[in-house]
Amino acid sequence: NAYIEEILRTPDKLPIEFKILDILPGKWTPEVVVSRHQGLLQNVTEELLIGRSVAKLGVKKTKDLHWFHPHDPDIELDESIDKELLFDDILYLYKAFRKPIDFQIDDVSPDYRIDRDVSTYKNPLEVVIEDKFSVGSNNWVTSGELMADGHTYMACDPHRAVTVPSLRYMAHLVAPGW
Repeated sequence: NAYIEEILRTPDKLPIEFKILDILPGKWTPEVVVSRHQGLLQNVTEELLIGRSVAKLGVKKTKDLHWFHPHDPDIELDESIDKELLFDDILYLYKAFRKPIDFQIDDVSPDYRIDRDVSTYKNPLEVVIEDKFSVGSNNWVTSGELMADGHTYMACDPHRAVTVPSLRYMAHLVAPGW
């Protein structure tokens, strides 16, 4: 918050994004911190899918259909859970929170707006199609003959969202020089 207080005294030093949107940064509050932390639910959709599967099919059939390697988790639903509610759109707000921000022309300060009719605007369908395939690039496979352990490896450089903490931190990815 000290940085925010300083930048509010010198708004000319704000990054251009704040100027374009004609906004000022707000201070971090306990609610903001908790909302960011509680939003890091990478597998919540899979957990809900498993819960729905257990509600409809039972534990045994769900375990037959899902691969829980290397463990055998207890996926029995707590008796206090109303199984029918699992089929409501209970992740609506979570999914809305995870969507990319969709700025509209009216969100942009008039000083930074361009003509609404400029032909460089993309067709929204094109953007959706591009985004669907923007999860990574440079997929490659390395022969086991080139690896010290003899195993073949497949990899890509995933295009991950910028998050705090970062995905690499949470996964504890390390490399020489890091």
